Amino acid sequence: MTLPILVEQGFRLFCKMYPSDKYAQGIDIDFTDELNDPSVPAVYILSNSKEEILKIGQSSHIHNRFNRMYKCVVNTTNNRIRAHVRDKEQIYAYVLPMERLVSVFENKHSSWELSTSYAPSLEKLLLKEYKKSYGTVPLLNCGVM
Repeated sequence: MTLPILVEQGFRLFCKMYPSDKYAQGIDIDFTDELNDPSVPAVYILSNSKEEILKIGQSSHIHNRFNRMYKCVVNTTNNRIRAHVRDKEQIYAYVLPMERLVSVFENKHSSWELSTSYAPSLEKLLLKEYKKSYGTVPLLNCGVM
């Protein structure tokens, strides 16, 4: 599994994360205009300029994952990714948008609209494939599997 193969399969450049003094967390993000709807669920690949895969992830709202979570929210994963950007190298994010599946469940008392996607399943599959190929998970996926 390599980044060029994943790009052939439909992943496309979504943004670049780089060090910046503009925000308190020390990074900024430049987005491409490639996605028609950045609120879609997606699987994403973080890589460096050498096309090494650093993280495989998924999100139910891809723009929020990067613009809010990676840029602003403090937690172990986000801090590790921001530290990598600040201390080592820029990171490029490639995404594969997924269809949002919506179902309505009704009974005589109420109605619920539920939405989901195949993104969590594809993320897990790609992580297993990566681990099978390289014997470990990507560098910034520490703590999974």
